[in-house]
Amino acid sequence: MGKPLTYDHLRGKKQPLKRSVRIPMDSDIADAYEEASNRLEFAKLVAAAKPEDIAAMAEIDQATEAYRQAKDSVTANSVLFTFRAIGRSKYEKLKLEHPRTSKQKVEDEKEGRDPSAIAWNHDTFPPALIAAACVSPQLSEEDVQDMWESDNWSEAELALLFGTAIDANQAHRVVDLGKG
Repeated sequence: MGKPLTYDHLRGKKQPLKRSVRIPMDSDIADAYEEASNRLEFAKLVAAAKPEDIAAMAEIDQATEAYRQAKDSVTANSVLFTFRAIGRSKYEKLKLEHPRTSKQKVEDEKEGRDPSAIAWNHDTFPPALIAAACVSPQLSEEDVQDMWESDNWSEAELALLFGTAIDANQAHRVVDLGKG
């Protein structure tokens, strides 16, 4: 039998968890991609229902090419945001640096939410966490705050970035290799 593993073995091998999300920078290009994807799926359904129909098969070829072009375009016009866990102690410290305000706690109580359920300020913590955890592209807290205040970023896009940063810091990766 081999020597039992120690923390020294783990220290050099364990890598921080990473999560990524791709966000299109141009909504028209993203819409064209979605339309091309829907067209291709519909063409496949029609062709499956009418396998002998030559026009249906030709439509699959055309829809496939339109989909490929739209995918290339949306890939070229989107940004892959990659987040890496910042570590438990840094994450906890960051939450403590952005506590809930009294007003937020009162609002929680009025809405029937447990005021202790969320430990951080929903106005300041998300940009701070995104800046701390985003490794690509490199963003300062000021950059993220500018995104937060910009008319170009939707609430859903910003929530997606924040959710991905949270996931990188709160999720775990366990691999089930089965027996033996």
